[in-house]
Amino acid sequence: MAIGIFGMGMGGTAISALSTVKLTAHLGIHASFLIVAAVLAVYGMTAAVVLRDAPDRKVSAEPALARLGSTLRLRVTWQASALYAVGFGGFVAFSVYLPVYLKNAYLLSPADAANKMAGFVLLAVVMRPVGGWLSDRFAPTAVLTGAFAVVAAGAIGQSLTPALAPAGTIAFLGLAAALGTAAGAVFALVAQRQFERAPQVPRRGIGQHRPDSVDHMQPRCAGVGQRGAEQFQAGPVPPEQRTAPVRRGGGELAEHSDVIGQFARCELEAGHPVGGGECQ
Repeated sequence: MAIGIFGMGMGGTAISALSTVKLTAHLGIHASFLIVAAVLAVYGMTAAVVLRDAPDRKVSAEPALARLGSTLRLRVTWQASALYAVGFGGFVAFSVYLPVYLKNAYLLSPADAANKMAGFVLLAVVMRPVGGWLSDRFAPTAVLTGAFAVVAAGAIGQSLTPALAPAGTIAFLGLAAALGTAAGAVFALVAQRQFERAPQVPRRGIGQHRPDSVDHMQPRCAGVGQRGAEQFQAGPVPPEQRTAPVRRGGGELAEHSDVIGQFARCELEAGHPVGGGECQ
């Protein structure tokens, strides 16, 4: 949701639609460009003085091109790009083409068409954090599915060029709300995938095994129980004492001596965690 609020800056399109025609009529064609340049200069100076990086921000030492290449090799990069191209790209397409479409299809004046486009953009901007809020409470994929279903229904309805009031207006407002929601949900989806890819911190590590685990072993492990537990908790074993690795859930757990390996296997068979993980 926070990123959705940050993304509301795209509402500048609505401000432009409401002001550019009037500024051009009263102050000339150069006025809008000069005002935007002045505002950007003021913002740049303010940002240089006020904005600071987070104190715990870590700067990667890896070259930018290498990081870009790693990102492009991720399948989720292309999936998220396609979703965002429809969500935010649809918003951009409407903000550019909608005034022209309204003038040609409904014979509106340039000022009236610009005002209606501004309303379209404003609704999409407001719905962007709503898309993030909904994704925080439901699955982002469910929000995206619903939003794109509304986009498809609105596009099909408007393709028939219905009367602007009320059918056309309802179709355009539905499209604006759905596109804004989709743009916010895509960022929530990226954050969710990033969290899923993050490594999980184990609850216990090697040497922090539960001290009462020996008491819960199967009877046939009693012969190696105490000695195996002591060696298992003692930490790494010298290379010359290592044998075959103990495996759990298809992945290598650690290499131990025969005694420690027997202890670990007995623990796993008894259903107790080894090294802090859950028995698979």
